[in-house]
Amino acid sequence: TYILVGFTFSIYIGIAIWSRVKSTKEFYVAGGGVGAWANGMATAADWMSAASFISMAGIISFAGYDGAVFLMGWTGGYVLLALLLAPYLRKFGKFTIPEFIAERYYSQNARLVAVFCALIVSFTYVAGLLLVISASISHDLIKRVIYPRISEKGELIIARLSAFFAVCIAGYFGINPPGFVAAVVALAFGLAAASFFPAIVMGIFYKKMNREGATAGMIAGISIMLFYMLKFKFDFFGGGTEEDYWFGISPEGFGSVAMIFNFFVAYFVMMITPKTPQHIKKIVDNIRVPENE
Repeated sequence: TYILVGFTFSIYIGIAIWSRVKSTKEFYVAGGGVGAWANGMATAADWMSAASFISMAGIISFAGYDGAVFLMGWTGGYVLLALLLAPYLRKFGKFTIPEFIAERYYSQNARLVAVFCALIVSFTYVAGLLLVISASISHDLIKRVIYPRISEKGELIIARLSAFFAVCIAGYFGINPPGFVAAVVALAFGLAAASFFPAIVMGIFYKKMNREGATAGMIAGISIMLFYMLKFKFDFFGGGTEEDYWFGISPEGFGSVAMIFNFFVAYFVMMITPKTPQHIKKIVDNIRVPENE
């Protein structure tokens, strides 16, 4: 086993050295040179990770019909994201979700909240989100907020170091897993739904949504999801049993409730704060117009 694992890692390291990138664009989006078919296959391969290929089969076998809920929600959400959001985010032309949110909602505060949410989501399921972690730290936090004058080489170094530390954390949780892989990923998806999803959807399809509303919604959504997850999954805030679940919903499924709460808070705050600037509305109109490539 050790020989096989060592050999496999040697191949990975060799490929990494051979194809070593020299710019941040190459590191984040492969220089923009990956076509639609290759992008789709890479995304599908990432989706077919240990969580879906191994843990999903195990949890369905173990839990029966109740375990199938993971499969339905997992696959349905994946298809919806791929069809309804991915093309617009690609056309917007930004490297990361926090960068999209910062420009769409014309706010550095929104960027900081989005970076925090990205790190929380990523560290919940760190093994599959190394690029998200490295990009959030190096590009969104260091480059855009803390030290804008950093060179491209310096940003690339920080991105690689961030990915390295993320691998170490992933290794620790691989040895000391907090539960079923599928359950852990469900928590990560719940955190993403509670924080990012409403801001992205309204950022693309509802041009009236302003920075105050989106920021307040993200804070509210991630806060209530973290509270619920820490209380019932890790026994913080007094802990609780299954009988204490709100509406009978487990922490793995509470992301949908937190997402609705996010939408509600965002809309309410939007109604009592300044309107979205006209130039931002034009940007939103533009990303929804198809173009020939």
